[in-house]
Amino acid sequence: MFKKYTYFLAVARYLSLKQAATQLGISQPTLSLSISNLEKEMGVKLFHRRSKGVELTEYGEALVEHATTVQAESAQFRNHIQRLQLRELGQIKLGVGEAWWECFVKQTIYSFREHYPDALFHFQFGNNLRLFELLLAGEIDLFIGHEIDIDALSNDVKFTPLFTDSEWLYVSQEHPLVNEQTVSDFPLLAVTPYMSRHSLRGVKQKKTLSHQVQYEIDSLYASLDIVLHSDAVMPYTDKMALWLEQRGLRAVVPTHPKTGVVGVYWRADSMTGVTRSLMSELEHASHRFIEQV
Repeated sequence: MFKKYTYFLAVARYLSLKQAATQLGISQPTLSLSISNLEKEMGVKLFHRRSKGVELTEYGEALVEHATTVQAESAQFRNHIQRLQLRELGQIKLGVGEAWWECFVKQTIYSFREHYPDALFHFQFGNNLRLFELLLAGEIDLFIGHEIDIDALSNDVKFTPLFTDSEWLYVSQEHPLVNEQTVSDFPLLAVTPYMSRHSLRGVKQKKTLSHQVQYEIDSLYASLDIVLHSDAVMPYTDKMALWLEQRGLRAVVPTHPKTGVVGVYWRADSMTGVTRSLMSELEHASHRFIEQV
């Protein structure tokens, strides 16, 4: 019935079987047969056939109003079913670092909400090890971060790589390091550092930061304030270079920068249809972001 109404409304809109068939992506004979069958079913003529197209009869005009109402009610019902399904699925629990939130995640969430306005979100911010712990505990469904150097993943935990990045150094505009001073002469600032409270078995702890570290800060914006008003050096992803420079920092590229793989960690046993849709959107968004930087 819905297909018949769709075909009928297309003809009523264009008043041409040929043009309506083209818009619907079907053959004109198929459309003509559908209209004829609908007229037989209704027991009335819906169109006057003319040499140039068709015209609605009085019955056809009445059916336009009815069919339009039926289609609108059907769309409302489908939306209602989708909202009920989303509520049954519960929250979409996403973990992310502040860098990737700024780079591409937040825009993805904005556009995703347009298609799933009733989706419930829980966001968890933190470093890789913290988010990995939450993933193993089932407190989040997926998270975006660097690939962790771990002996073996759980069978339920998967990693989908997105792109590679490099670790650059960021300093204030007048920092001596800009004039090729040695980085070891200055204090390092660790944003969301790998803290001792993380106790994941099999994880090989990073040794990037040494006794030089004088600041350990869980906030990117607080880190910006410290770097702007001190001689601290902040190691951070090269993918944030433009964003950080727009906020007053200078990027210093090391001779041999450390590189890593950024991707999505996810649990196979907690992925719903909506969560998979979000993950797919995040993958596409990350690729678009990389093409632009």
